[in-house]
Amino acid sequence: MMNMMKRDVYYEKLFGTQMKGKPPHQCARIRNVSRFLDGSWWFWNTPYLQSSIFNRIGLHITILLYIGFGQLVFFLTTWGFAASDQDDTVAIISGQDLVSISTKLLTFVLSSYLIQIISTYHKDVRSKSRRMMYGCSQAVDCISTTIDYDHENARNILSDLHRALAAIGHHALNIASGATEDIKLANFEKRGLDGQYLLSLPPKQVLHVLRLGILQTIVKERKNMNGCLASMTNEDFMQLRRELNDYCGGASSTSSSSSSSKLPYCYFQLVNWAVKVLSVFYITASYGTEAKNLAEVGVCMRWVNRLCEPDHRSPDTLTILWTLFFNVFHCVIMYFLFGILECYRSVNQIWENGLVLDNYHGIIDLICQPLAIVEAPRDVAQLSLKRQEKSTWLDEFDPRSSNITHLTQLTTYAPSTEENAFDLVTVNGNGTHRA
Repeated sequence: MMNMMKRDVYYEKLFGTQMKGKPPHQCARIRNVSRFLDGSWWFWNTPYLQSSIFNRIGLHITILLYIGFGQLVFFLTTWGFAASDQDDTVAIISGQDLVSISTKLLTFVLSSYLIQIISTYHKDVRSKSRRMMYGCSQAVDCISTTIDYDHENARNILSDLHRALAAIGHHALNIASGATEDIKLANFEKRGLDGQYLLSLPPKQVLHVLRLGILQTIVKERKNMNGCLASMTNEDFMQLRRELNDYCGGASSTSSSSSSSKLPYCYFQLVNWAVKVLSVFYITASYGTEAKNLAEVGVCMRWVNRLCEPDHRSPDTLTILWTLFFNVFHCVIMYFLFGILECYRSVNQIWENGLVLDNYHGIIDLICQPLAIVEAPRDVAQLSLKRQEKSTWLDEFDPRSSNITHLTQLTTYAPSTEENAFDLVTVNGNGTHRA
């Protein structure tokens, strides 16, 4: 634990990022924006590559394969120029046009795709969760303002309503985050609900079964003319029904907010196919064009082929450095293109590495807390009572007053730290002054 804390402090100081949540549901947050922007060029600007597109080994393997394919195209093209009539070949090949077409198509495809997945799996997930929280808060408000907390039945009714309301929100979050059956079962059993029966139902039906159970509990208590819900009017009950419908509707949307079916399969398949195939043509055209450019200036790499003519020259230091830069440049481009595809995998697991799941569970408990205690919420006067009790004559003292009697009453003598000495202590509106 101490090592993890030291690691998080280190990354926060160095890169401006912070890890939130507990493993395995951790996500990275930008703590210091300026520092993060300064270090954003580094792959490891999030601890252990969490919440990052670079934390999957498959991405790096894919990039290496594409760059390796480009190297193969370069060597084959170089060998082909050395083995054939260069004048005819150069006239046929026009790789710049192919590079330009590939770049435009990739830009068109990926720009709209990135907007779509961020909107679907980040913005909409937060919006649906917010709707669920808002519906839960409204239902709790309606119940807490109409129930008689002093009634003998209030304890049992509040306990039943609290357990069912909290279970709805927690179950929706468990479904959305892909929790195991044991976690779902524990969510019900620790609230005294029949988890075996509820989990035997379809996931979304569980939410509405609990909602109907809440309504049945309220209806039975309202039928008792002397019950704790006797003050709940028909208008209040109709309002509560609408709020419970909104709560369950939000919970149902939240439970499926991160499913892969949110994007049409044909759209997802087309984008992935287009990027991977167009990247092949882009790499082929770009590396082939580079080989052609070297052949035009008479550079022949003798370690590639032995067909160099006497007038050809070996690559100098500048040419070798340019070739290295050319490969690094295309490596970065491939990381960008396939990184956009990788964003789908990351935001699709938004509850694992994008949103702090424990915080959302905590919000549900916090909203339902007024139903967990058999005590009416305090009004403003009760919340202000402690402040009034702390009011003293000091609050009524006006430092601008010239009443010498008042000032004399506020002058006392306090022992000094020095032996047999006293300090004059005067209290006024600006604090305590020691003479």
